[in-house]
Amino acid sequence: MTPILSYVLTGKTNEHITLDSRIGVPIHTRAIFPFLSLQKEAMKVGFDLRIASGFRDYDRQMLLWNEKAQGKREILDYGGQRALDYGELTLNREDLLFALLRWSSVPGASRHHWGTEVDVYDYNAINSPTSEKLKLVPSEVEGGGPMASLHIWLDEMIDAKKAFGFFRPYEQDRGGVAMEKWHLSYTPQSYLYDESYNYDFFIQTIEESDIELKDLILQNGKKIFNDYMKNICPYPN
Repeated sequence: MTPILSYVLTGKTNEHITLDSRIGVPIHTRAIFPFLSLQKEAMKVGFDLRIASGFRDYDRQMLLWNEKAQGKREILDYGGQRALDYGELTLNREDLLFALLRWSSVPGASRHHWGTEVDVYDYNAINSPTSEKLKLVPSEVEGGGPMASLHIWLDEMIDAKKAFGFFRPYEQDRGGVAMEKWHLSYTPQSYLYDESYNYDFFIQTIEESDIELKDLILQNGKKIFNDYMKNICPYPN
């Protein structure tokens, strides 16, 4: 693996990233025009498709992870409905680790480092005085949730292969990372990065880091790699 590719995979460079004023969030340079095309199609049917989170660098992911591990940020339960009791979680450090992994990626192993991943929402659904603040939780995208209509439309676009290369890596709950319908991935580039990311590289990245729960991550390396990194919905043909 070349040094440049390793930096891209771990979010330690942003040379593959562009901040386009039409989008307002940094994403992979090659994903800009596909996303703008998807955004344009969404506008035709009444959705103002926007990105809540795109590229996230290594330092930012490390801060988020460590603050959650230290109890400075809330950790959601398995279904994403409520915050867990941090004190109870620390009674068993493995419980804390896997509660974190349900909703948060290990720094250096987040797909958001690649810039190909975007968390999307419909701005129209939250742009009123009575609208609730965007949370990116399952209740927003299911049933009568404010983003449900957007995601029904996105389902149709993706199934019809009209989503300009985007798909849902976490479309289903596969027993690792929680289902995240709001998380879209630009397949032509993310597939290449995913193929390049192997177990030995993952372990090396953790060994060289200052991550909280480092000993447990290394002890459970195979499970984390297989169940929380590679256990995604199949890439579209």
